[in-house]
Amino acid sequence: MTSDKNLSIQGQHIQTIYSEFINRRFLVNRKYQRKLAWTIEEKRNFIDTLQNGLPIPLFLFAEINYEGDKVLEVIDGMQRLDAIFSFIEQKFKLKDGFFDLSTTADTIELKRKGILQQKSPILDKKTCINIANYLLPISKTSFDNEYEIEDSFRRINSNGRHLSAQELRQAGANGSFPEVVRIISSQIRGDFSNDSLFLNDMSRISISNRRLEYYGLNLFEMFWINHKIISHSALRASRDEEIVAHLISNIILENSLNYTASNLDAFYGFSPNPLAPTPIEKSKIESAIERISKKQIINQFNITFDLIEELLESNNKIFRDLIYRNPKTDENYRAFHVIFMAFYKLHIVENKRINDHKGLIIELKNIGDDLIRVDSLKQLFHHKEMSNRVNALIGRISKYFVESDIEDPAYYDWTKEFSRILMQSNTEQNLFEFKIGFYDFEKKKFNKKLVYKVAKTLSAIANLGPDKIGYVIVGIADTKADSDKYCETYGGRAIKKNNFYINGISEEAKKNCSSLETYIHQIKEEIKQAPVEPKEFLLDLLSNFKSRIYFGKEVLIFKAQSNKPVWFDGKIYRREHSHNVEIQINQHHVVYDKFYNKSKID
Repeated sequence: MTSDKNLSIQGQHIQTIYSEFINRRFLVNRKYQRKLAWTIEEKRNFIDTLQNGLPIPLFLFAEINYEGDKVLEVIDGMQRLDAIFSFIEQKFKLKDGFFDLSTTADTIELKRKGILQQKSPILDKKTCINIANYLLPISKTSFDNEYEIEDSFRRINSNGRHLSAQELRQAGANGSFPEVVRIISSQIRGDFSNDSLFLNDMSRISISNRRLEYYGLNLFEMFWINHKIISHSALRASRDEEIVAHLISNIILENSLNYTASNLDAFYGFSPNPLAPTPIEKSKIESAIERISKKQIINQFNITFDLIEELLESNNKIFRDLIYRNPKTDENYRAFHVIFMAFYKLHIVENKRINDHKGLIIELKNIGDDLIRVDSLKQLFHHKEMSNRVNALIGRISKYFVESDIEDPAYYDWTKEFSRILMQSNTEQNLFEFKIGFYDFEKKKFNKKLVYKVAKTLSAIANLGPDKIGYVIVGIADTKADSDKYCETYGGRAIKKNNFYINGISEEAKKNCSSLETYIHQIKEEIKQAPVEPKEFLLDLLSNFKSRIYFGKEVLIFKAQSNKPVWFDGKIYRREHSHNVEIQINQHHVVYDKFYNKSKID
């Protein structure tokens, strides 16, 4: 890093920083920034430090241009900023009470609009004023490129006190291997997002415990925790990424190395010594990814993972409890490695599919005790030993697989694509809408108005611009109450994924129509009558309309995209958050400019 950077260090009051926050000025680069990870105790301790006027470390920002605006990329201080802003916004309280919203002009206005609501007991006004007037030490720096920003983050955290071993490997790492590991791991956890995300949206894809309910992802519902493969603390230390990284190395390297931390360091090219030469292992794994392609590796990994997850979910089984009589926590993630590789070789390499799910589940019961358990855990760190166990497992379960007769790659792509849509909806609410069905629970009558509302929503999404693609998906409830009502009315069991409840539409179709085909035909015919212009937009909706199976549940997918503005019932609507907002005539040009004057607004 050069020494002539445009560096400025200044003090800014918390109420000033909060104004920048609500105007979406703080950006998080998820290629190197970890998730929000502080516990409620850590947040309270930090606010207590501010309350008592004690000194705190410097906040470090990079001044960058993002989508035409100048913003501040957070290099160091994300956890502390979130603690400040979430305290102000009533998401947690100190021992004596919640922040007084009458303290600052911004919170007064947000309270007036109903965006924030005062909770009680209320912290005394003087304390709140002192916190709002606390002078934060701020460093703003301009950088020549993204690599320098990532390198700064890595240097700040290189003492290891803040980041785990895997977080240090991933922070600032360059190359295809770290990217593939990051993408796959975030997809499994459910915190997948664009590389850049405003700090305002980070809580929606951050991992909660029972005391941080405003975080979007429940720690106890994540695959690795729910299936008892690793512990809570191990997931927070990114052990899940280590599992994924070792699996990828096993998949793509002909002669895989042993599954150790030092070899993982080598794949990342990570060394505490910045002058150390690049390990040959990094070059080998990067070359292998280039030869196969990142897309194919991610796709094949996801297909295999989805196969295992769907087998467990559809049979209501927990991984650890299924394969072990008397499980040992430290062994579970190695057992998962064995089973994953056996499924990968059968399903991907040999192109076979499961034809006897029940028989396979019975065969897998207690197989960890019979086949995978070793005298010493270190044995399963050795590639040769791991390979022997994988081959032995294949010998036991191959009879439950048959040659696949499915040739369409898109058939396998959908499950992970659908999961991506559910995750993305957490941070881009304006592009997604979910409906549980088209029949009223009480009246048992087809709701034509709801079909028109779907058409209206699709037109509003399309008006976000020609480069935007959105979806309305039917067969999903976003509240447990609606899901339970559906199950009570039609039967069946919902699958919970990413805070959504997948009920599907099959039960509703069977109960109210003679067949699923009749149900879908009825929807299409009503969509054709919707007051939408231009009519080619409706034709595109119908041609892109499809049904897919997701974890055994049939769902309907409407896709919205247009190269021109779309009118609904003589009006123009645009999607704002989760609402369809009518655009007044004097503002129609704003929508039209997105389609016909793009170079001007860029």
